[in-house]
Amino acid sequence: MSTLDSPIQTQPQVSYRPVGVRFGLIASMILIALGLVAQVAGLSDPSNPYSPGAIVMNILTYGVMIAAIVMAVKQHRDSELGGLISFKRAFGLGMFVILIIGAITMVWTFVYMSYINPDMVDQIMEAAQEKQQAQGLSDEQLEAASGMMGMIMKPWFMAISAFVGTLLIGLIISLIVAAIMKKEAKTAVM
Repeated sequence: MSTLDSPIQTQPQVSYRPVGVRFGLIASMILIALGLVAQVAGLSDPSNPYSPGAIVMNILTYGVMIAAIVMAVKQHRDSELGGLISFKRAFGLGMFVILIIGAITMVWTFVYMSYINPDMVDQIMEAAQEKQQAQGLSDEQLEAASGMMGMIMKPWFMAISAFVGTLLIGLIISLIVAAIMKKEAKTAVM
């Protein structure tokens, strides 16, 4: 039985890990550099996630994540798989890239908020308390909100939140990229 007679084509057993690690590392370094430049230039206001600088940073972050996944899938498909890639494999590679990005940014977030800029948490909490006071909350409500914020505004919690958020956004991006970039072998219908 020749290959053309076989209705099932299997993907070559080439690991996507090297490509995923490479593009995950590159994207992580770009994201860290962008974050540092935004902090130093005063473009980022951690107390206001809706500031123009924060919106631009979010768009750039998503752009870097999309570019990393697209380039990883394209390189793996075209250079290592002979131009074919299944949806499942493209999605798996995309999620692997996101896992690398998420893990590195989680560690970076923890180090940054714990040792490099520990005042950032205080700035965020002060801005949130000012907004709550402006809303006219009672002293009891302010105290309850402050206690809750004190629990979640820890560097380790924020790092884990960043990781989970990266995975969720990456899931959506990976699904879209895999759907667009899949190229499966055409089988003859008899």
